[in-house]
Amino acid sequence: MPDSVFSPNLSMENALGTESCIAVELEIELDGYDDKKIVLMIGEEEDKNSCINIINKYKNLEKACEELSRSKKLLEQYFKKSASKNL
Repeated sequence: MPDSVFSPNLSMENALGTESCIAVELEIELDGYDDKKIVLMIGEEEDKNSCINIINKYKNLEKACEELSRSKKLLEQYFKKSASKNL
């Protein structure tokens, strides 16, 4: 596990209105010169059908990559805006 999981600054509580923390460890074995793309989705929905809809939406690798690019651009814009407010 990452050392930060054991940080004394974490409350070790999980409840509505608190900041959450998650650690994920994957072991992936590839043969020599293999090239694989993996989509890892972590999230939450209200019910099972909503989860299935999200899975179906992003199980297409091209769609998942498009949404990742869009999310990166939105985060970049957000951080640029936040940084300019702090100047």
